[in-house]
Amino acid sequence: MLRNCICIKGAVVIGLIAALTPALWAQPLAQERTTPDGQTIVPGVPAEAQRTPTARGSMLSDTLAPRIGTTAPPTATAGGFLLDNGSMDFFSGRTVGAASEWQVFQPFTVPSPGWAVTTIGTDGWNLADPNGRGILGRLLPDVGGNPDEANPISSAVYFLQPDSGQSSWRDEAHNVALLPGNYWMQWTNNGDPQHWSAIFLGVTGEDSFSRNSNGDEVPAGPTALRIAGEVQGGLIWFDNQADFEAFVTSQGKFLKGTEDYEESILDPNNLHGFDDPLESGVPNLPDGFPFPDGMTGLPNLIVQSNRLAGNPTVPDPQGPNGLVAVSAGRLGAVSDVVLSNIFVNSLDLIFTEPKTWCRLQYRHRAGRGFG
Repeated sequence: MLRNCICIKGAVVIGLIAALTPALWAQPLAQERTTPDGQTIVPGVPAEAQRTPTARGSMLSDTLAPRIGTTAPPTATAGGFLLDNGSMDFFSGRTVGAASEWQVFQPFTVPSPGWAVTTIGTDGWNLADPNGRGILGRLLPDVGGNPDEANPISSAVYFLQPDSGQSSWRDEAHNVALLPGNYWMQWTNNGDPQHWSAIFLGVTGEDSFSRNSNGDEVPAGPTALRIAGEVQGGLIWFDNQADFEAFVTSQGKFLKGTEDYEESILDPNNLHGFDDPLESGVPNLPDGFPFPDGMTGLPNLIVQSNRLAGNPTVPDPQGPNGLVAVSAGRLGAVSDVVLSNIFVNSLDLIFTEPKTWCRLQYRHRAGRGFG
């Protein structure tokens, strides 16, 4: 079977093989309150309720005005972020937890060709966390315009600042690859009914909604959310070599080289483990066998294992004995190949120059093997 891919990006990584009851505890900030629609407010901030009908739910949302502490509207990639809603109104926010166990749902859209997400952050403050559990942020897929809570993609615990009146972003690792489409961040009390915190309002972004323990849903404006990572390399699949070569020629590209691992000095029908990484022009570790000159076919390629397996978005090599060279005749191989030495690990091909386009060719022998 022949498959080709185009990797359109610098340093492309391809993985081969994601109503508060005050009597419950000593309330640290007694002046805050929660409105019926899940808004945590510090009194003294001018607030004119603007009630406007919306499509989601039967309840109406409250919007506070004027907005204070407003930051400048960010661009989509401000500060190196793929998404940055910004934050504002540092004396009000959407409640997470409290007696009604409010949850906040913030949607966002990933454009083509997709994102390799490293961290997801939010801004807000913690009013009460007597059990030290923080809030739980879950990344959810979208199904028909609603969050799919039964199938979370990733999650992380966030510990917000202990007071209002200032911005203090918290960013936590998620390390997932997201295809183009719609997604949601869900913020909950992390299973602690005594927890109470608030997510600041966003400067820009898609409208959010809040939901309490009774199932009441309240529409609201955007909340503070920012996402860091990289735009994923685009992939275009071809089923034959001629179409691939015609396409790259039409794009003004030229052949830089071909890496087939035939520079290996491993005897036929054999295998040998060695350390990550295998690089171009660098003898492999620990002893230069079986690649005494490293790879010679492509000048900008690094091959290494990845312990994250599945669909990793960041490198995580095994290190010692992370790779294995297999020569023709062993394990059904029809040519020399390099694999991850640990079965559950995946294999990364890392191209260190920008705008690298690659063709990966796979051959299968009698329904088994590789090469």
